[in-house]
Amino acid sequence: MKLTKLFLGLLLIGTLNTANAQTPEEVMDKFFKTYQKNKPVDAIEELYSHNPWLARKNDDVEKLKTQFRDLQTLVGEYNGHELLYSRNVKDCFMLTTYLVKYDRQPVRFNFQFYKAKDQWILFSFSYDDSFDDDLESAIKSEILELTK
Repeated sequence: MKLTKLFLGLLLIGTLNTANAQTPEEVMDKFFKTYQKNKPVDAIEELYSHNPWLARKNDDVEKLKTQFRDLQTLVGEYNGHELLYSRNVKDCFMLTTYLVKYDRQPVRFNFQFYKAKDQWILFSFSYDDSFDDDLESAIKSEILELTK
């Protein structure tokens, strides 16, 4: 019984702590601080703890945690991150993209947040390694625009 009360108390404290990280910036900062400590699964768990709706997609989150945990074995050691793009739409939707630097290659992390009423929640998180392809396409488009 005491163990159950302790668990419920810790769960409540965890809920209160995640409620304190209200802004998307605070959530992403905490994500990268945890990730930097070589704790990718913990970083994903903290990130998704801000959206109670995602509990319905637990299998997808578990798959993401497994893939994310193995990311560094594919691309090498984490060497920091750079903000590439952030766009806020009418103070209710936010898209932020980071270039995350690894030994072998960069990886793009995309965060999407949504605020229906008064609290931001994680809407979506994804990562991919096609940053260089998109950059090349953007440069080609720029060059074509200059030649007009």
